[in-house]
Amino acid sequence: MSGRHLKQVVDKDATALVQVKKNQSKLFEAVDDPFLAYWKKEEVDQVSLTTSKKGHGRQEKRTLYQLPLSLSGELKKEVADVG
Repeated sequence: MSGRHLKQVVDKDATALVQVKKNQSKLFEAVDDPFLAYWKKEEVDQVSLTTSKKGHGRQEKRTLYQLPLSLSGELKKEVADVG
């Protein structure tokens, strides 16, 4: 998500869904620890949505987890500069 798009989300007090991959090392590191702690919670205390779809000869299962944004250091400053 670009800074311009993030600013639009902040300006509209909206919610964004962001896909993070391992090749985005700073961002991946920033969100990895909160997810590890989140997954240690009982399932009943987790907010998630799972979908299953069969297509193209394979079964796909995707799970989306919702948790509060918790950034520190350089990434926190980048997000604060947008708002």
